[in-house]
Amino acid sequence: MAIFHAEFFSKCLMRLVDVDICLPIEDLVEPQPQEGPFPTLYLLHGYTGRSEDWLHGSCIAELSRQYGIAVVMPSGENSFYEDDTEAGFLYSTFVGQELVELTRAAFPLCRDREHTWMAGLSMGGFGTLLNACKFSETFSAAACFSSAFIIQDIAGMKPGAVIPSGVGNYGYYRRVFGDLDALAGGPRDPLYWAQKAKQTGTLPRLYLACGTEDSLFSNNTVMRKELEGLGADVTWFQGPGAHSWQFWDQEIKKAVPWMLNAEKQEVDDETQRV
Repeated sequence: MAIFHAEFFSKCLMRLVDVDICLPIEDLVEPQPQEGPFPTLYLLHGYTGRSEDWLHGSCIAELSRQYGIAVVMPSGENSFYEDDTEAGFLYSTFVGQELVELTRAAFPLCRDREHTWMAGLSMGGFGTLLNACKFSETFSAAACFSSAFIIQDIAGMKPGAVIPSGVGNYGYYRRVFGDLDALAGGPRDPLYWAQKAKQTGTLPRLYLACGTEDSLFSNNTVMRKELEGLGADVTWFQGPGAHSWQFWDQEIKKAVPWMLNAEKQEVDDETQRV
């Protein structure tokens, strides 16, 4: 097992960006360590997070070793993994395209769609759905945990308004999402890209999970229904849990084998496939 901390210069962000990478190599338990190419999971952190969050909060390094997958964890700041076209910081293009190209050039990663996936928590769950669908020719599966699906909450938001599920003020949302009056159904809305991917027949398999004690539970159930309406291949989990690492660690343990298994199956007795 090897964990790399790297700095890449990103043309999309015009600066050095921190990235942590797990590779299932040099394992003394195995008589013949794997050499790749490895199936790859691009794993996104949440609001106020950074690249190493998943390493500290979950068992992702052990899952990398156990299942023989590479895991790439970039820093996305508080961007919701959207392209900030006003400032010229293209976070969406970075995680969905540039990061994939950079890491494939630097590490022994699979280059096919079937073995390339994305996942994330909270803000990273939002970014996962948006970018796995936007770059659906690259990603075959996506897992979204306790996702901050807040488009309907902030669409049309006015200065001074406060939303229950929000983490920022009007100025922050205006900067991240652009014109809030044109937000719903537009290119900064994950559903816009899900519809596009559905039309081209490349909509990734989706795993959505949210704890019933999470303040974002209602937002996630609404998104589930919207995706059902598109005819998406969705695996859904709801159960006891808050907006916490205990829940996210539980779900990443389910999602990794789900990603590896291209056949439709139940994740467990509480998981509903639609």
